[in-house]
Amino acid sequence: MPQIDELLEEGENFLDVLYPCTEKETAALGDSNMQNLKHRDVLQLERKGYLSCDVPYLRLSKHIVLFAIPDGRQQAGLK
Repeated sequence: MPQIDELLEEGENFLDVLYPCTEKETAALGDSNMQNLKHRDVLQLERKGYLSCDVPYLRLSKHIVLFAIPDGRQQAGLK
């Protein structure tokens, strides 16, 4: 589950907010019903927050990719 730290506003220079760890990726196991997710479906994982489906389930060898939706709280990352 990639998690992006910063969203840029219009006119902001990305170099001003660039720092070594701008993306975190966490491997996770989920319920088998998650294979029914479609691109851009939003779901809530208990105690983790809201996530958007970027890459849905296609076949066993491919993983689902979910992006964390920022909620305004500063987080150390998905645990």
